[in-house]
Amino acid sequence: MQKLYIKSLWKSIDKVLKSYKIEEFGYINSFDPVFFDIESKLKCVFKIYHSVDLISGEPYIAKHGVEAEYKAADKADYVVTTSEPLKKRLEKYNNKTICIPNAVDFELFSTRPISHIISIH
Repeated sequence: MQKLYIKSLWKSIDKVLKSYKIEEFGYINSFDPVFFDIESKLKCVFKIYHSVDLISGEPYIAKHGVEAEYKAADKADYVVTTSEPLKKRLEKYNNKTICIPNAVDFELFSTRPISHIISIH
């Protein structure tokens, strides 16, 4: 069923890309490795898997996601993680794994009430 769903999904994506006259694309999959396979008729110039959290800690996706993540990392041109432990775990499957940590302007968010950042009426 999943293979059929992925084929149907990519058929729709191809239709949209073609309508914008896009002939090649890059694919970034963020934390949904179950859908890493590409069934596009167009040229995919790169594939990136983005790991944002320990997938085994997410009950919904852990059942199929752990093994799928290893496969996605192996198939990806690059893997990007948000922490060094994630990088260490996935670089076993792809030596082109880098860590780009999450970031925030701590000073901005620690000194101003949220109402100054977002207009609340």
